[in-house]
Amino acid sequence: MGYMGNSEYDNSKMDMLLSKYPMVNMGWKYVGSSDTIKWSLGDVVVNMYIGNGGNLVNKNGMKPYDMVNGEYINGAVERRGYNKVYSYFIRQVEYSRMVSVNGGQEYYIKHHNNVPELLTDPWDRRFIKYMGIVRDDMVDKYSDVYEGLSIQSSRNKNVICSVDVTSIEGHRIYCLHLYS
Repeated sequence: MGYMGNSEYDNSKMDMLLSKYPMVNMGWKYVGSSDTIKWSLGDVVVNMYIGNGGNLVNKNGMKPYDMVNGEYINGAVERRGYNKVYSYFIRQVEYSRMVSVNGGQEYYIKHHNNVPELLTDPWDRRFIKYMGIVRDDMVDKYSDVYEGLSIQSSRNKNVICSVDVTSIEGHRIYCLHLYS
C-alpha cells in the first residue's frame, strides 16, 4: 500500500510546530507526547473499534469489511504506524449534524444556531482526503501519506471514528474525529 508505517514518527516535532503555527480551530484538542496519559493513536482507534462493535470501512466510504475478529483493524493500525503516534489531535463531532456537500468534497457541521461549520483541520484548512473522498482540486497533490482510516458501527452503520491526515512543513499531523 505504500504507507509510511516503517519510518519512525517524530512525536516531539509537533510541539515545535505548534509554537510556530498556533492552532486556530479550537474545536480540536491537542494530545501531546508530554501528556501524562500515554495512549497512542493506535490504542484509541482499537479501543473505539472494540467498544462499539465496529467495522472498518473501505475507501469508497460506507462499505463495511466483513470481519470475524479484530485482526484486520490491528493490522490496519499497525501498517499505518498509529501505534507509534503519541502527538495527535482529537475532535468530537455529532454524526447526525454532519452534512456532505459536493459528493463528499466538503463536510459541514450544522450547529444549533443554524450556522454551518466547514469541517477543517486545527489550522482551519480543509482535509485533502476525508471520509474516503479526495477533493477534486487536490487529486494531483494527493499521496497515500494522507490515507486515513474510518471505523463504522456494525449496528447502525454510522461512522464511529476516523483518522484524517494533514501536514505542516511536510510533517504528518494526525487528526482523530470521534463521532457521537
